[in-house]
Amino acid sequence: MARRRPFNPDAMSADPGKKASAGQPGLFEKPNAKRAADKPRSAGEAPITVTQLVRRIKSAVNQHLPATIHLIGEIGDLSRPASGHVYLTLKDADCTIQAVMWKSAAAKLKFALNNGLEIVATGTVDVYESGGRVQFYVRKIQPRGTGALELAFRQLHDNLKREGLFDPQRKRALPPVPQRIGLVTSPTGAAIRDIIHTIRKRYPPVALILYPVRVQGDGSAKEIAEAIDRLNRWSGQLGGIDVLIIGRGGGSLEDLWAFNEESVARAIERSRIPIISAVGHEIDITISDLVADVRAPTPTAAGQMAVPDRVELAKLLDARGATLSRAVQHTLELADARTSRLEQDTLFRRPEIMVHHCSQRLDEMATRLHRAPLGQLTSSGRRIESFRAKLSEIQPARTVANGRRKLSELERRLRARPADRFLRLERRLAELHGFLTRVGPIRRIDRADETLRQLAIRIVRAAAQHLDRLDGRLVAMHERLEASSHHSVLRRGFSLTRDANTGKILRAASEVRPGDLIRSQLHDGVIDSRVEAPGIQK
Repeated sequence: MARRRPFNPDAMSADPGKKASAGQPGLFEKPNAKRAADKPRSAGEAPITVTQLVRRIKSAVNQHLPATIHLIGEIGDLSRPASGHVYLTLKDADCTIQAVMWKSAAAKLKFALNNGLEIVATGTVDVYESGGRVQFYVRKIQPRGTGALELAFRQLHDNLKREGLFDPQRKRALPPVPQRIGLVTSPTGAAIRDIIHTIRKRYPPVALILYPVRVQGDGSAKEIAEAIDRLNRWSGQLGGIDVLIIGRGGGSLEDLWAFNEESVARAIERSRIPIISAVGHEIDITISDLVADVRAPTPTAAGQMAVPDRVELAKLLDARGATLSRAVQHTLELADARTSRLEQDTLFRRPEIMVHHCSQRLDEMATRLHRAPLGQLTSSGRRIESFRAKLSEIQPARTVANGRRKLSELERRLRARPADRFLRLERRLAELHGFLTRVGPIRRIDRADETLRQLAIRIVRAAAQHLDRLDGRLVAMHERLEASSHHSVLRRGFSLTRDANTGKILRAASEVRPGDLIRSQLHDGVIDSRVEAPGIQK
């Protein structure tokens, strides 16, 4: 099937059977003023409405553009409203086009869209009639230069790492001898067989509880997350679950992707039960491995980590039993020796001695108790006599009389002080009034206010003059730039001719050959032409 050429409205001739040549306007070409004046509109050309024009453009786009286009561009103006649709612009160094991705397609994205991300968007071009604009309708998006799953893994990895879900401080230790282990995996895969075989071989008494889930495909991540949550809720009803093992056998990145979903990572983080993640082979690293309390390189290794080896456990129990027997024997020997020493003690052989000693101490304390009241009375009498002598020396009447004289003197001085103070304040006020009269602050304030007003007028005038000078310089610079612009040259009737394929500016007729497509830029648009005769040099 022949590949359709890209649609170029400017290259379409008014006559479908005739190619546009140089100097011939196309169907969608805007004629310049001179050509419009030379060729009047025919009587059969009736004006059309905006709707009719937009529909003709839509029809032309649908007929001449392929149904599927792979577009390379950088995301900009990204918006995702509550409807779930994604609105964005795709741009390169020179151009921008608006794009839309419907909710059904956006829900299948594995990675997050961000402004500035370079992508390859697959879709089609159509005209949005209500807005009268061309839009690119995206069906699929792939990041450029890297895979979608790899980008999604990096984005989720960075987000969870910032939240601290990979922090070793939050990881819990596994119980040394678990009683019940929960298994979240496929009931038919090789992983479950390896885990059960390893656990039964190492420690047969442990109870295993299998929660079957899908481990790949759509909806598998949701099943794994729900299984983790439910086993946490049902742990008490099941007699207590000590460890959870989640995982599957090896596979591609797509096969293991369920364990890279955020929902599984959040469920592992919520779990109150320690979790071992055993996904794929040793070289496979998933998000669940990083969030889980323990990562096992393989499902077999997960079984080895979850339970102890019964042979090693028996040896450990034997060693600890021997240690305990020696400790008990040593404790019994110490107790026997202590008992022997007690048997030889006088108190043990004649316990009535302790009773006699206690009886003697009791008699001594009774005697001291009878003597105590008489001694306290004598001591109190001596203290009263001492206080009476001190009181006679103090003479309270004389102290009170001295206090009254001091109080009268203070009262006289307080009454005389305010009058003196008021006199001093009146003299000070009179001095200040005379000073202010001599200085005349109101006149100085008026002179300063007039000076300030004159300065303000001068500043406003100077600023206006400076702005006028700047405005004149700006106008002159604008005129100089406008005069040197190539657009002014084009408006004088000249044109700029480029190679339509490479964009190279053509400076000589010898640079083109018959059949080459050239593009001439006028002041109001471009004309695409095809060379029919070789260039002739004069």
